[in-house]
Amino acid sequence: MKKSITMSGMYTIEIIFIIAIVFCSGCLETTYGIENIKIFQDSKGEYWLIWEMSTDEPVTYTIWMSKSQDGANWSNPEMFASHHSSFPSIIEDRNGTYRIVWVYNEFNDSDSGIWMAYSKDGINWNTSKIIRSGGVDEDMRGVEGDMTIVGLVYRIDDLKIVEEPNGILRIFWATSEGGGDNYTVSYLQSQDGVNWSLPKRATSDDLQYYRKTENCILPKKLVFPIYDVIQTQEGKCMRVEGDGLEIFITYSEDGINWGDMTNMLTVSNEYEKEPLIKIQAISN
Repeated sequence: MKKSITMSGMYTIEIIFIIAIVFCSGCLETTYGIENIKIFQDSKGEYWLIWEMSTDEPVTYTIWMSKSQDGANWSNPEMFASHHSSFPSIIEDRNGTYRIVWVYNEFNDSDSGIWMAYSKDGINWNTSKIIRSGGVDEDMRGVEGDMTIVGLVYRIDDLKIVEEPNGILRIFWATSEGGGDNYTVSYLQSQDGVNWSLPKRATSDDLQYYRKTENCILPKKLVFPIYDVIQTQEGKCMRVEGDGLEIFITYSEDGINWGDMTNMLTVSNEYEKEPLIKIQAISN
């Protein structure tokens, strides 16, 4: 009798296990999503679209790029930076150099930090590490002469590179305080894009560059929460929004009234591709 009860229990466990497998057959499928999307128009009139693609199995954050001559027909997306890269931001400075900054975060990797890639033609890129992130701390006491901020990459919620009218480059980043909606904005600056100041807390005057927006008023309720907006060289407002694997676009003639959103790009979920930038191959 005891043996019969044991076998019955084994069968029950086995049946439950099989049922769990059947009902969970999709539990480990990879989920893809577009995040931190940015739209940019260079001095030649070409449009650049750059965004972060996240996956959950395995957990990766990659940065992708697409270009367009007319804002309607876009090149096939290509990976710009490999896994654990996020929060991209792009400008073209007054000397015609394209600059892209992003956060690279590999656990316990000395290469983790804020990186910048720069290029004259938008095809061949050089890279430099602006700030190293090491350890885990909740303040900026780790700021040192070697540009190390402890725990920085674990707290960044936004990153942006801008060029002021006087040609000074600034890299801003926002960090959340206590996991709430309170954010602290810091920045560092450079006159040549090579030598950078030590980080500083941004004042209200500094924030005019960080929060600068074009003459385009966003709707009170966006269709999707992931977006960016620019004013084109023709004076129109262009807004892009991302959802899942799709990117949508809409225009406004007056910066107030927006047209219908149309699908401009559907991103492939083939995220394992050769990136343009390889962090692992770069030495300090």
